[in-house]
Amino acid sequence: MAAVLVLAACFAPGARANWLAPVTVSAPHDQIDDLQLTSGAPGDLVSWNYWDLIRGKGTFTTPGSGYALAPAGGAFGAERRLAPSNANAAMVDLGAGRLARLMLMPSGANTSRPMVVLGGVAGDFGSPMSIPGASVFVGRASLAGNARGELLLAWIAADRNGGQRTVWASVRAPGGHFGRPRLISGGEDPEQVSAAAGPQGDLVIAFPSKRGRMLARVRRHGRRWGALENLGAGARGSENDVTPFVGADGRVVLAWYDTQLCEGGCESPGFTRVAVKPPGASRFRPARLLERDPLGLTGAPSGTSLAPIVLSVHGQAPMVLFLGAAATPSGLPPVSSAVVEAAYPSGLGFAAPQSISATDQLASDIAAAASPSGAIVTWISEQPPGYDSGNVFAATRLPTTGRFGPPEQISPSEHVLSALPTFNLSGHWPQNSPPWSVAWASRPEGEEAHTVVRVSSPLCEAPAPPLSATVVADPMCSGA
Repeated sequence: MAAVLVLAACFAPGARANWLAPVTVSAPHDQIDDLQLTSGAPGDLVSWNYWDLIRGKGTFTTPGSGYALAPAGGAFGAERRLAPSNANAAMVDLGAGRLARLMLMPSGANTSRPMVVLGGVAGDFGSPMSIPGASVFVGRASLAGNARGELLLAWIAADRNGGQRTVWASVRAPGGHFGRPRLISGGEDPEQVSAAAGPQGDLVIAFPSKRGRMLARVRRHGRRWGALENLGAGARGSENDVTPFVGADGRVVLAWYDTQLCEGGCESPGFTRVAVKPPGASRFRPARLLERDPLGLTGAPSGTSLAPIVLSVHGQAPMVLFLGAAATPSGLPPVSSAVVEAAYPSGLGFAAPQSISATDQLASDIAAAASPSGAIVTWISEQPPGYDSGNVFAATRLPTTGRFGPPEQISPSEHVLSALPTFNLSGHWPQNSPPWSVAWASRPEGEEAHTVVRVSSPLCEAPAPPLSATVVADPMCSGA
């Protein structure tokens, strides 16, 4: 493992941050994905979907879902299994330790019937809720919600051949049932759809049209859906990855990445864009281009989303985190390299992006989490010379500048496949332990070995201050 670097945002001046040895919390599986790490007052929950090979046949068993629980201030227990009826469902973090699972039950050759199950970090999940009249085309649905219990389900419906695609939505009030589906768009022939819910009940649905436009509709709390808005350019029926976000003040942010894919291996530029609808405004402001990369990254062929991350610290104006193209280090064969970047808020816009990860790394799979006092971003980085061993790296937001500090490697070199951070809400943390945890899926015993889920958190150690100095403990270390 590489030497541990200083994690500047984790401590008062002169302190040291070391990540604890990772703990394996899952049974070994042949394949693990859809990793989710969440936290609440009762404790922490990490969940995943898995597949296992049938030995001698080369085929997978029926997919399942596993999870592990850690009580407040305690260690994670052994893997638990969800019931088959609840397995292989997408997990959505609603905040404050509340969870929702979106299950898509097959109902036809290319359609499914959505069901939503509510639960929490204590591992308690209720009965499935249905959405009357909803029919999802090829899994194209998005669930969002907030800690108050408001839920928004958006989906794409189509005919049996995938034509005449339309966007629909259904909303659930706290403690109630999903309402009658509402037609959001009937003529844009979308490929995908994304939804977001703000902490005060504002809702947004975004989707790219077949004609190369990024579209959105917003519903303010207690009001009807607003008009469909054209936010700007996108790729025509190609790579369009969008993240909608609603802040506590009602600010709506849409950040997206697009690049034109085509057959034959052609190379097109990639664009990272962002549009903002200020609190109380009737329309979005013109979209801003954050970055144009001469050679675009392509996640669509592998099923990977390159959507930017929109993150807000303690209700402040949000920042945008994204992958940008990076030049391949000299002497190495050309690869589609990427660097982690952050665009910080500036008025109602964003300042020029800051590079966070090193340019000699191949970064992928960025994820982030925010706390009342800070933020952490993680990514997987494959390093030269062979680009054959993934490591988890992280950087945290410096409380003094509001920008991200230097990165550090937090996992051993063990073929990491995915990673997620969380802000720990369970409390009872040691005085020198900052409230962050990171979970990742990896193959510690080699590239062809089984996959497991592992968890680690940092430990800060502050040396005694000189007699003439006064050191104020940083809230990132005290768990505030």
